[in-house]
Amino acid sequence: MQPKIPSAPQRLAFIDVLRGWAALWMIETHTVNEYLNPIFKVGFPFSWLNISNGFVSVVFIFCAGAGFWLALERKHDDYRQLGQGFRTYVLRLLFVLGIAYLLQTPKFSLARTLSSTPEDILRLLQCNVLHLIVLCSFAALASAVFIKRKHFLKLLFSSIALIVIPLTPAMRSFDPFAVMPTFPATLFAGQPVSLFPLFPWSAYFFAGAAATAFFREAQDKIRLARITAAASVCIIVLIFTLKDGLHIYSYQAQWWSISPEHTLFRIAGALLLFSGLFLIEPLLGGRAGRLLKTAGQESLYIYVLQGIIIYGTIGKYHLYDFIGKDLTPFEIFIPITAIMIFCQSTAMLWHTVKRKYPANSRKYARIATTVTLILFVILPPKF
Repeated sequence: MQPKIPSAPQRLAFIDVLRGWAALWMIETHTVNEYLNPIFKVGFPFSWLNISNGFVSVVFIFCAGAGFWLALERKHDDYRQLGQGFRTYVLRLLFVLGIAYLLQTPKFSLARTLSSTPEDILRLLQCNVLHLIVLCSFAALASAVFIKRKHFLKLLFSSIALIVIPLTPAMRSFDPFAVMPTFPATLFAGQPVSLFPLFPWSAYFFAGAAATAFFREAQDKIRLARITAAASVCIIVLIFTLKDGLHIYSYQAQWWSISPEHTLFRIAGALLLFSGLFLIEPLLGGRAGRLLKTAGQESLYIYVLQGIIIYGTIGKYHLYDFIGKDLTPFEIFIPITAIMIFCQSTAMLWHTVKRKYPANSRKYARIATTVTLILFVILPPKF
């Protein structure tokens, strides 16, 4: 007998859990990248840690695509009519885009930003995770406005992901600055200019939206999840096993950043986590599951806060002024744990305020935004 499948609203917690894992594990990834002594960034244990870290942003973006589809199911008619839900979503995207660019200003000062060097401008205009999610969301939203049937949207999003994957090597083989202005060239330029250019990273957003669409429409979700998990494992093992033998490609030296095989490898990993968490969702009702679910619901807050702590400055001070650099694995465990606890606890507090006092929470958010903008305008360049 087929197990009884709970109704749809009860089966969405696993997506929040997945997004919460990505948001919190991002703290480990960024802290290790920034503060671990290079002498420890070698060997078998670090290689596997580094591979797992490579899935963090992928999953974060994948879940953004999944979240878009879930919202689309409820609000597609409103989007097509350019109703209140459409306007609210556009304003939210613009707000997130503003945060994204504010986080990349050379210093938290308008005067300093206006006197930026060319290197500062590149850093300001680089395409990072939030920029990518916002741009993909706008593209998906525009598609939803003009396409009435969600079935065609599902096929469109699948096609975009499948097209981006093989096109990435060609798109990254030319210099975008030679054919277009600095912006939007930064959206296509790879490292060291942009860490998350549209190619291949937009594939993860649209893969997340498409996967969620197929999953939501499936009559037997458990069977689909099992097939997806098994297929994902096979793809991961096959690609990882054969990667060193793929010498026929001119981009072999950049396999980890632009190859279609690596992009597919990462999508398979995201699908494995997606389907696997669905299958074990009954086990996610404990405290750990609830903590991750809250982290997923407040993932933007955690993303911004951990970025400010790890990469930002307060006046003339940076985090490394307090903890030092070139930490050992044992030493780096302490700041990772402390930042995770701080981000999680304050996210839970903010989540509680939003749930119990929604009107007040919106007022607090507006006040915080206003104060931030005022400080950005009035602070001197050397603050």
